[in-house]
Amino acid sequence: MNILIVYANPDEQAFIHTVLESFTAGLKSSGHSVEVIDLYSIGFNPSLTRSELNGNQVQEDVLAHQQKVFSSNALVFISPVWWYGFPTIMRGWIDRVFSYGFAYTDSDDPIGTKGLLKHKKVLIIQTVEESKNDISRSGALNALERINIANFTELCGIPVVEHHFFYEVHMLNEEQQMKDIENAYSIGEKFDDNLDW
Repeated sequence: MNILIVYANPDEQAFIHTVLESFTAGLKSSGHSVEVIDLYSIGFNPSLTRSELNGNQVQEDVLAHQQKVFSSNALVFISPVWWYGFPTIMRGWIDRVFSYGFAYTDSDDPIGTKGLLKHKKVLIIQTVEESKNDISRSGALNALERINIANFTELCGIPVVEHHFFYEVHMLNEEQQMKDIENAYSIGEKFDDNLDW
């Protein structure tokens, strides 16, 4: 399977970067082909222009990213949770790359759109500073999952959306970090388990 990873974190020393590396190693161990788009490393411009918003023009950088999306069978988004969502640079990547006519179009369905993407799965991996209990109690965890299902499944047509969160990442001791790193590898290794081919 060809898997495209979109990654957003400016700090190469951050724990999420180690998660990315371990997860990618797990994917490759199962024979998957992997490409990583490191949004900060390439200096991706997240600002949607008026011409893009109106659907009049697709910029060259966006066309290149759309080709990468088109050539993949599954998509993975890896980032920290900032302000209960994706970092701005990743949010902007989605705004610009998942454009009208590429990721979705008009439809007579009740939601008014039809998804155009043919991917088997979207996986979202994020690190969180809070504990699972704290972020669940606030309602933010459920909101994050529900919004992404709406975005990727209902809007873009991708049938499977999975989430994996790594909690309290700034408070982990070495043993806990190793468990999370091993878990990230396992998530990659078992990426296509239970997918309907």
